[in-house]
Amino acid sequence: MSAAPRVVDLERERTRRLSSEIERELRLTGVRTLVAAIDEVEDLGRWRRAAVMAAHRMDHRARTYLWGREVAVELDLPVSEAEDRHAAELVASLLGLHRQRG
Repeated sequence: MSAAPRVVDLERERTRRLSSEIERELRLTGVRTLVAAIDEVEDLGRWRRAAVMAAHRMDHRARTYLWGREVAVELDLPVSEAEDRHAAELVASLLGLHRQRG
């Protein structure tokens, strides 16, 4: 008796492979946002699904969006205390400037 042929979901496999490439690029570059030219993306929906899949494997949430002729994935990374403090100081300085003018 022979084994039944294995059925492979080609779309799922293509998405998985692409997500591995995107994950590798995100890890190597250490960037928060990865951008690709739409003209170089074979399937926009697949790229977006793969990008979110890659982010989830990295234990991050992500959003994808179109920007002109590019598609991007942005990781939702935690904010460091230094970044948080800098943002607070920036807002405080802007509010201070606003009060001086008003």
